[in-house]
Amino acid sequence: MKIRDLLIATFATTSLLLVGCAPATNPANTSSFVSEAAGGGMAEVQLAGMALNHTQNPDIKDFAKRMIEDHSKANDELKPIAASKSMIVPKELGANEKALSDRLSKLSGAEFDKEYVKAMVDDHEKDVKAFQAQAQNGTDAEIKAFAAKTLPILQEHLQMIQNIKAKM
Repeated sequence: MKIRDLLIATFATTSLLLVGCAPATNPANTSSFVSEAAGGGMAEVQLAGMALNHTQNPDIKDFAKRMIEDHSKANDELKPIAASKSMIVPKELGANEKALSDRLSKLSGAEFDKEYVKAMVDDHEKDVKAFQAQAQNGTDAEIKAFAAKTLPILQEHLQMIQNIKAKM
């Protein structure tokens, strides 16, 4: 009986410790959001730099300048927040972003414009959804605030690129 009671008490204590140690402020979805937001922002900056060199369209050039400015600023804000929470921020493009960059680097003129604009519409639609979800349902107060602060800028980017697409 004593061994059984000891095992039950040990199990109960261990279970409570495990529950108590769960990183409530750093769940996988928050960490994934941070990684994807930082990686996506880095890709936006790189692709915008490419756009400045591959397009003659003044609207796309203006959009690209705005991408560089806004996404650089957002990443500069996100990095220290992530670091303070021991979250990983990518230092290089992911496979999908690298493939897109490689594909776009081979294009120019109207062909580049069409593919760049399509990629930016798709990306910003996805980003707006992710930032909305994090702003509304995030479990980490700082990440949630970052998402809420950045969301209107992303919505503006989406509107800008949709307007450019409509003109093409």
